[in-house]
Amino acid sequence: MTGSRIFRAGFDTLEPATVVTREKIEQRGITNIADALNEIPGFGTGVTPEGGQSTFGVGVNFVNRLGLGTNRTLSLINGRRVVTSNPGTIFGPAAPGVQVDLNAIPAQLVERIENIAIGGAPTYGSDAIAGVVNVITRRDYEGAEVSAAYGITDRDDNQRKSLSAIFGQNFGNGFGNITLSATYDTSDGVLGISRPRIASAYLFAPNPCTTGPSSITTTQPNRTPANDGRVNPNIPFQTCTPTAASDGIPNNVLIRDRRIFQMTFGGIILPATGAFNLADGRLRGFGPNQTTYFQFAPNGNLVAYNPGINFGTLSASGGDGLNLAESVQLLSDLDRRTVNLMTSMNLTENTRLFFEGFQYTADSLELVDQYNWNSITFSGLSGPITFRNDYPLLNQQARDVLAANGITSFRLSRAHRDLVENNASSGVITRRAVFGADGNVSIGDRDFRWEASYTYGRNSSEYYSRQIDQQRFVNALNVAVVNGRVVCSTTPTPGLIIPGGITTPVADPNCVPLNLFGEGAPGQAARDYVTVDLVARAAQEQEVFNANIGGALFDMWGGAFSANAGIERRIERADFQPDAFQRAGRGRSVAILPLTGSFATKEAFVEFFAPFVDSNAGLPLLNRLDFTGKFRRVDNTVNGGFNAYTYGLQYRPIEDIEFRGNFTRSLRAPSLVELFTPVSSAFSAFPDPCHAPNQASGTRPAVRQANCNALFQSLGINGNTFLSNAVTATIPITSQGDANLLNESSDAWTYGIVLQPRWVQGLRLAVDYYKVEITNVIGNLGTADIATGCYDNTNFNTADPANGNTFCSRIRRDANGQVTFVQTGFVNGGYLNFRGFSGEISYVKDLADWGFGPGGTISFTGTAFRRVAVDSSINNVVNTNSNGLVGTPLREYQFGVAYDHDRWGVSVQGNYQGPVNAGNNISPELQDILVYDSYKSYDAGAYVNFLDKRLRVRFAVTNFTDVEPPFPLGGIGTYDILGRRCTLSAVYKF
Repeated sequence: MTGSRIFRAGFDTLEPATVVTREKIEQRGITNIADALNEIPGFGTGVTPEGGQSTFGVGVNFVNRLGLGTNRTLSLINGRRVVTSNPGTIFGPAAPGVQVDLNAIPAQLVERIENIAIGGAPTYGSDAIAGVVNVITRRDYEGAEVSAAYGITDRDDNQRKSLSAIFGQNFGNGFGNITLSATYDTSDGVLGISRPRIASAYLFAPNPCTTGPSSITTTQPNRTPANDGRVNPNIPFQTCTPTAASDGIPNNVLIRDRRIFQMTFGGIILPATGAFNLADGRLRGFGPNQTTYFQFAPNGNLVAYNPGINFGTLSASGGDGLNLAESVQLLSDLDRRTVNLMTSMNLTENTRLFFEGFQYTADSLELVDQYNWNSITFSGLSGPITFRNDYPLLNQQARDVLAANGITSFRLSRAHRDLVENNASSGVITRRAVFGADGNVSIGDRDFRWEASYTYGRNSSEYYSRQIDQQRFVNALNVAVVNGRVVCSTTPTPGLIIPGGITTPVADPNCVPLNLFGEGAPGQAARDYVTVDLVARAAQEQEVFNANIGGALFDMWGGAFSANAGIERRIERADFQPDAFQRAGRGRSVAILPLTGSFATKEAFVEFFAPFVDSNAGLPLLNRLDFTGKFRRVDNTVNGGFNAYTYGLQYRPIEDIEFRGNFTRSLRAPSLVELFTPVSSAFSAFPDPCHAPNQASGTRPAVRQANCNALFQSLGINGNTFLSNAVTATIPITSQGDANLLNESSDAWTYGIVLQPRWVQGLRLAVDYYKVEITNVIGNLGTADIATGCYDNTNFNTADPANGNTFCSRIRRDANGQVTFVQTGFVNGGYLNFRGFSGEISYVKDLADWGFGPGGTISFTGTAFRRVAVDSSINNVVNTNSNGLVGTPLREYQFGVAYDHDRWGVSVQGNYQGPVNAGNNISPELQDILVYDSYKSYDAGAYVNFLDKRLRVRFAVTNFTDVEPPFPLGGIGTYDILGRRCTLSAVYKF
């Protein structure tokens, strides 16, 4: 039974538990078990093939119980750990941890998936803070079965194909069994612009002012709220009187067709010096009013550019600017292949040998991601490039336009979609083998069950990407005309200014001139020269040895006192080796360093079940009283020891009602990434609280002002006029792991009631309350966390403000107060707290009992989840309340109704997420839409049996009403984004 090593009949758990059966998975036409889990109320936003993907980890599927983080949900197969697919780098797909990619487990092999909340740490060890997902596979299977499935959406995309087979045979007159299965599954990716919601490109953007230096009253006289692209024309412009923060009009409004007007894919040109924007936020162009704009057409000609209607200094509604929705993917391509072998042999009546093994291979492709840039939107290597009007690769038409407008040099602002898409891909191989023996042994008149197993797993991944080589990029832009031909030159081209650290060309006989004037202008040879294909490799290994024995020790008043005890040894290793190009930081990203590390644990555990009273006692209001206790000692070679334990009661006053409750102390050991990430250098902005405009902000303005004043006094500078350069420009930072990290520690309580009334056979109801308090939370302390942790902190030494507390000691300033360096990195931070309720109802009835002639069974299931609080802080200073926001709605419900007959069956499932807030601290002054509507979707399925039930054909429809996410959300990761889709499947049993 999941969460316990003591054998008991049924699924009678101390902790709240749910089960997803194989029948439910087939009913929904699901070929990926993570999809079956993620739609259950109480599972938060996981890491899936949806949305933008990490370069190192395309297509993985990690689940997230209670929304407390994928690294706090432990995933098992048959009660045993599985090697992680989360690579050993801070640039991975999820928070550092040992998450399991559920893609590797084929749906056909699943018997059921058991989920318990909170109480798994004493039984299984680290990482079960939120709960345990235990995939129970079919074992000792006899027979043969093949299945095939095909699915597609209403919009003729996301084709899904699956083919699987399973064969099992007993042999030797009961001596043993061998089961072999194989699965091939493919799912086509989908681009965001294929769905109207994403293609509409909605965005909350700054609402312009009608007074002050940024007033649009005179500069845009024909503009009104009815014609400027805002969704709600009844929201007026801000008056900004006395300030924008207090004029009673939303600071931000929802606009449609959002464009980034500061760049295009072919490039726009802007004045070579001076500001990028006019006072009212519009783009600063050429001509007497600085509102003449040009862009490069695909043929290299300079043509008129329409920047659209600006909202602020970056975004516009409409126009020719960059449509960022074109860089959004809904789903990655994913091809999966799995082979499983399970066998067992009964050496004697009381001893069995067993083996479980699988090999999973997968290829994943991210269709598109955000691009590389040289744009006024960014600085450093991605800033705009300056050209002179006689640059050799400009065509004659462009030169004529520049001359006609008196432009002698210009800055080019461009997104390099025609160079690289920044989409990543991966190839993965996961192998896992379990060797074990189990059996029964008699000691006196007592029988005990024992098991010993060794598990080995290895995940090997190759991650592919294509990036710009910055040195070659510089080489290819520095050109000259030689014998009538444009060639690369080691002499810097006059007037050419390339931002970033590499500005000087070097000799390279392979250099090909790069033409950036117009999308598609770079030739294939030039693209091949300035970009490189990269391969990074990662490997994770896991070894687990477990031995345990348990049984009934003695009889109590309510039955046998049962116990189980054992030992476990676990080793985790990670090796991440980025490409040499990535290590050297020769592209547009910071240098990515390798990581190698390992840790081992020695663990001992014991649990017992003490039934004090059962129904045979005949005591009033005391039908059952059981006490459960669990304890595990974990000693880690890196960070020492930890005690995890559970104690709880199950009490029935009468047969129909059970009360249950438990307390559990759990742990999450720091991962290898959090422990051993090497010191890495980067650049980042720093939201300096002592910057004059920021001093009265924050959650504790008075504390901030007092702490900043102490800093100013120590430096002898005037804080009223202090402007921090780090607010608008990046500064050097470092990030690193910490081998001295402590375990995360969780104290959790659950209380519940289970009703199974005798007078309604087949009815079961359960309601449970959860409270989880996690301390020593491990997190990557960022610059904003350090800033608020230092200056918004009541723990501040005013006598030494440079080292006022541990956060301040991470900040270096010069004599003028300017920030010169910040040290970020992994720390044991503050807290993560959760409180909520769950409820379940199930009812199964044989219709023949009601006199229904055709017979059959009708079943009803319902699940409800209610969040009460989700609070967190990494620095113990600023609290983040995420309850009731997108991804963590207050209420989630799911219901299902099914009718099953020998020949056919039908089912319907409904899903509900309550309305969510745009933000917990957003007021009508800040934004024009504060709440997003509730979301309802429905799924349906039907099957027909043929050939004496040997052939079953199913048809399933997901989101058959084709509802979109709540307006104006895109919904990636939180709502159904694909729309109506159908799956046809067939299963044939030989």
